[in-house]
Amino acid sequence: PQEIRVTIPEGFNLKQIDERLASVGLIEAGELINFSLIEIADSHFKMPGLEGYLFPDTYKFEKGSTLDEIVNKMRENFYQKVNQKFIDQIENQGKTLENIVIMASILEKEVPTYYDRRLAAGIFWKRLSINYPLQSCATIAYILGVNKWRYSIEDTKVDSPYNTYQHTGLPPGPISNPGLLSIQAAIYPLISEYNFFLSKPDGQTVFSRTFEEHNLNKAKYLSG
Repeated sequence: PQEIRVTIPEGFNLKQIDERLASVGLIEAGELINFSLIEIADSHFKMPGLEGYLFPDTYKFEKGSTLDEIVNKMRENFYQKVNQKFIDQIENQGKTLENIVIMASILEKEVPTYYDRRLAAGIFWKRLSINYPLQSCATIAYILGVNKWRYSIEDTKVDSPYNTYQHTGLPPGPISNPGLLSIQAAIYPLISEYNFFLSKPDGQTVFSRTFEEHNLNKAKYLSG
């Protein structure tokens, strides 16, 4: 049988995976999205939905594979990578795998390097512990379905449970399918004096301790 190779990049969301699988002829466009909705309805939330749990990787599928086979292969890959050592560590922290995957899905879209993701994770977990909103632009991008370099005040007022500017706590589910480094960053955050961060136009992350410092960095890197 003919094999089809397909690469799912880290940070792709369900819609992007659907498009990628359809583009190589493995599924019909929209099939994965519909499958996910049916699965969530059937599971009564015992099982997490697909978003966040389809592991980004390069896969080989036989032409004519069923959607079940495709999804199971990607999901099994997730559970192989997120092994018992990680699960034990998550439980020791009093967190759930779902908490970690949601956090990792945000880190994946917010910060490019592993070290900086661990720092950002430290900031985000700290915010959650004091009930301060995460204020993640990545969640706004997910709601709007648009990637912008900067979001307006208006954008951050969009009505959605995924809006981390308007709601405290983690969003209800993952916003992307994170790679292993983002998952590890969520499990092993770096505790620091930093409380804020932003992304410079070149993608580099700038951290700051105080809101004043953060505003100065905004003026320095984001004005214009």
